Amino acid sequence: MHSYLADPDSVPVTADAMAVFERRPANKVLLDDTDPLTCNIEGHQQREDHTEYIISVVRGIRGTDRWRVRHRYNDFVELNEQLAPARLDLKLPRKKVFGNMDKNFIEDRRQGLQVYLDTILAHPLLSQCLAVKRFLDPPNYPDSMEADAAQAVQLALRGTSIVSLADPLPALGWRARAFHQGATEAGRRQLLTWCPYGPDRCLTLQQLTTVNKCLASIQTHEYCRLTDRAGLRIAPFCPAGSLRDVISGSKPGAAPFLAKYGGVRPECALLYSDIRTIGRQILEALRLLHQRGIPYGHLHSGNVLYDGGVCRLTDLENAVWGVPPYYRPYLVRHRRLATTEAADVYGLGHVLHELTFGRPLLSDRLERLPPDLMPELGRVLESLLSEAALKSGLPTVEELLETPLFRDVVPPLPVSCAIRMTPQCRELLRTVKTSTEQRLQQDQRLYRHQRRLDKTEALLNDEEKRRVRRQLQRKVGDRGGDEEGPAGKGSRFQLELCQAAFYSSPTASAATTTASSAICGH
Repeated sequence: MHSYLADPDSVPVTADAMAVFERRPANKVLLDDTDPLTCNIEGHQQREDHTEYIISVVRGIRGTDRWRVRHRYNDFVELNEQLAPARLDLKLPRKKVFGNMDKNFIEDRRQGLQVYLDTILAHPLLSQCLAVKRFLDPPNYPDSMEADAAQAVQLALRGTSIVSLADPLPALGWRARAFHQGATEAGRRQLLTWCPYGPDRCLTLQQLTTVNKCLASIQTHEYCRLTDRAGLRIAPFCPAGSLRDVISGSKPGAAPFLAKYGGVRPECALLYSDIRTIGRQILEALRLLHQRGIPYGHLHSGNVLYDGGVCRLTDLENAVWGVPPYYRPYLVRHRRLATTEAADVYGLGHVLHELTFGRPLLSDRLERLPPDLMPELGRVLESLLSEAALKSGLPTVEELLETPLFRDVVPPLPVSCAIRMTPQCRELLRTVKTSTEQRLQQDQRLYRHQRRLDKTEALLNDEEKRRVRRQLQRKVGDRGGDEEGPAGKGSRFQLELCQAAFYSSPTASAATTTASSAICGH
């Protein structure tokens, strides 16, 4: 079971990072909630009046973090009810009153439940839903999470009279561990967010406080309190909401996250002129962050407040707090997206796609564009999301600002602010950027390594290869060995036969794994 880290000395820190550390950080969530889960219903067990299905669950790329959970059919029904606000046809197998203990029926239901879980885990929003994580990984997502967070908020605000707390706002965002609560201050509506530190955190509490003071002039919140385990921020409530709210035609806090964004909704694309203006504002904000050396990487439509035609980026402190970004599962798949700057530009591509078509891109890349799309917009989307761009590299913020789509756009407000950056703060931000990118690049190498292993396994199991091996065996047998000398065809057939025999042997997988590991540097 993953938990908060209690021993500071157990956190791995690079030698370069130690140059600015007074002590190693403690109390962060070791678990990366964005790591994909895969599962396989590998069997079932009969009880007195029901059947329990045994589900094998694997987290992440390595495949070493695995466990089993047991669920009866009624548990699947309860999960389906929790996901119902998404308005998606998930095709849960139907309930059967009589004959539900028959072996053939149980096997058919097992296959149907497997398809049901695969559909959920393949969906970017459903796979991050707290109900799904509790279903597959109950020890790491206990039912007491919300109550514990509410108690921690009370303790963090004890002795202060900053705001008056209102009711919690469940399911406001996509993060499973973030806790949101309404608040008021002098009659103004506020939004309180409690967010535990993530696995990329590499600074001590004192260093976090130093960086937070330097970034105070560009952050959207008015109050921030840092504790050992999490950060608390209080920001003015934006009635218009984020770009995601504008696109979906909803209001912030009016409905749970899945109800607003999870399912099929009417397409509400923005005007071409609005897309250009919004894109220009986001690019100007990203240019400011990149010029000042402030890592971000958390750009998506839910992190862009939009009010009166003016955009403001939120959650600027997430990278410093070590929280993994929304698109991290996509970043891991492409080696060209190995920096926070590339992650920002890639996130902009998803935002522009959502603004253009009124729906999110539920994939890591763009397959095709409609022929009637504006040429300038189409070229920018292809340069950010196409397979060719992801292989060759994305343009920089400066290059995007010089494209015809954004070159002549005048932002409604100038994007400029005075950031007092001390040398210590600059060094700490460089440490955060380096640490975040190193873990991302390590996961990218693991992903490529696993892809090679999967291809090798598919090659070894291919029936055509086995047929070729049998043909080689017959040819060598007909020739009666190496009759043409060491340099003849018989010797070549012997070599091919040895290769075929090796790749079909039980040691082939282990040997291939060792070779691939050497290539990857592991």
